[in-house]
Amino acid sequence: MLSLLPVVAGLVVSPNVVAPRAMAPMRSVEAQMKARPSDKFVWVTFAKTSDLKPGEIISGFNYGQELAFICTPSGSLYAVANKLPPTSQPATLCSITETEIVEPIGGTAFSLKTGKVKGDWCPSFLGKLIFGRLVPPQDLVVFKCRKQGSSVQALINVNLKAQFESNYWRGVLDSQGKVDGGYY
Repeated sequence: MLSLLPVVAGLVVSPNVVAPRAMAPMRSVEAQMKARPSDKFVWVTFAKTSDLKPGEIISGFNYGQELAFICTPSGSLYAVANKLPPTSQPATLCSITETEIVEPIGGTAFSLKTGKVKGDWCPSFLGKLIFGRLVPPQDLVVFKCRKQGSSVQALINVNLKAQFESNYWRGVLDSQGKVDGGYY
């Protein structure tokens, strides 16, 4: 009689059955978009003007972004992303002319004003053999820049890092999907 009590009460528990995990409520797409910060473009100081000499390239890091500042031999100032396609070599290793920057491994030339590829994509031997076949042509990211007093500044989106991470992080040491069960 005692063995029938759990069956009658509906409390049959098998030792092989695992209880399902409770899932946190999933956020809607609208809620995720509201959590994403909007663009905020600000002139940000990256270097001192005394560090930048004609014919040289320097780099600076601020707000999670690394930029290269190029001073052409005639003294014109340009700002680009410090990693050049297709090999992500730093711009500080590149050679420059009055109007273009040349990536050292693939040999691709980019316009300093527009970031567009000038000439062939990956014209060097190694570029044709490997990188030109694996990576499609890409433009270089160019930023507006200026000399303001004794500093070199660029116009950047200071919320870019937060926008990027909003798609992947919800909390400290927690990747997207672990909170709401979408990862599993």
